[in-house]
Amino acid sequence: MRNGSQNYGRRLPIAVNLSGVHLYGGAIIHFLRGVLAKYNMSGSDLIVELRESIFKAQESVALEVVKNIRELGVQIAIDDFGGTSASLLLLRQIPVDILKLDKTFARCIKQNDRDRRLTRGIVALLKNAMRLW
Repeated sequence: MRNGSQNYGRRLPIAVNLSGVHLYGGAIIHFLRGVLAKYNMSGSDLIVELRESIFKAQESVALEVVKNIRELGVQIAIDDFGGTSASLLLLRQIPVDILKLDKTFARCIKQNDRDRRLTRGIVALLKNAMRLW
């Protein structure tokens, strides 16, 4: 695997989506560690994307796995944040690097001024929350 520094002069991280199934048993940590070693990647070369719903269904398992993934230096992204019933408590508990807002927020921006202000406020709140990590 060639990384972006060979082609563009900078490292380009690779993002992978994991489902709740991947979180059981701790095998994902061993797998990620092996991938990083096999391809001579640092943890910062990899982003693991998890859907917000994983934390609702399997909170304690998900939190432990996220902690272990971050110890590898891998970035954590929450995908579709706010698509269901986003919990601000989630932001307090999960050391997340990237929040990917659900597409419903993008649609709201186009609706009316009130929705645009609401979406901007949510984005500002999330930016400030992200600085906590």
